[in-house]
Amino acid sequence: MSIFIDYNSQNSRYISVCWICRSTIDSRVLARCEVCGWYICGNCGTCNGPFGSDRGFVKNKFGKIVNNATNSDFSITGYDLFGFNASGLDYKGYNREGFDSHGFDREGFDREGFDLYGFNREGLDKLGFNSQGFDLDGYDRQGFSFDGYDRQGFDKQGFDKNGFNKIGLHKNGTMFSDDGFNYLGYDESGFDKDGYDKTGFDKNGFNKKGFDKNGYNRLGINKYGISKFDIEIFNNRRIFYDRSCYGKGTIIDCYLSREKNNLFCVRIKFDNGAVIKDVDIKKLLSKGIIKLYKRKS
Repeated sequence: MSIFIDYNSQNSRYISVCWICRSTIDSRVLARCEVCGWYICGNCGTCNGPFGSDRGFVKNKFGKIVNNATNSDFSITGYDLFGFNASGLDYKGYNREGFDSHGFDREGFDREGFDLYGFNREGLDKLGFNSQGFDLDGYDRQGFSFDGYDRQGFDKQGFDKNGFNKIGLHKNGTMFSDDGFNYLGYDESGFDKDGYDKTGFDKNGFNKKGFDKNGYNRLGINKYGISKFDIEIFNNRRIFYDRSCYGKGTIIDCYLSREKNNLFCVRIKFDNGAVIKDVDIKKLLSKGIIKLYKRKS
């Protein structure tokens, strides 16, 4: 225990005990170490102890810093001015380079940066594997990932996640999986699970955006709104009868409008001003009221 008496006075007194010999340390009768500032024990000559670098060192009459008690480079506890003993080790057993007798530094790593178990500060061994045996990419020493597949995507039996080997043979012994698709994802007809072939068109010749190879949709209209068909009315005076709405009228205008329920539809305008929308074009074609022909470019 240390005691300060009359702390605020210029004549404040410090009383404690030496950490080595337990003798009384009294600031009124003992001198301070010129290096560390601790009071030098009058019994054993120690000041800072093993927790610092200095142990009662002072300048002798020749100007050399020596230990106050031993008048040598080493204190009574055996350490020099910098905290190393005659063997070059500090009180924790580390040399001037910071390594212990086993070659490990204060953090437990050797000169190459590996700990006692062979792992570096990132937790990897010299081959790049962690304590669980996986590298930074998640592959083990045999080259397989957590889910059992190598870097090419094949398991230890040589099959990928879909059950195909490197030559496209499925584990069932055929070139197609149990649901009917090959290793590229196409069935025997050449269509994928969404119904599109390798070029991106379905069985009807339309892509996912609804256009054919020539750029027309199912209504025959391209992205610019231009139709590849014209509608020709055979007879402008032909009577079209709609029982539900308009009765009899004369068709004076007829053209493709939009697709409804996958049917081609037209809009019909009568000479009395009435308009019928979304009329199934098949009905008009079957009655011979209209016909379709390709627009001439």
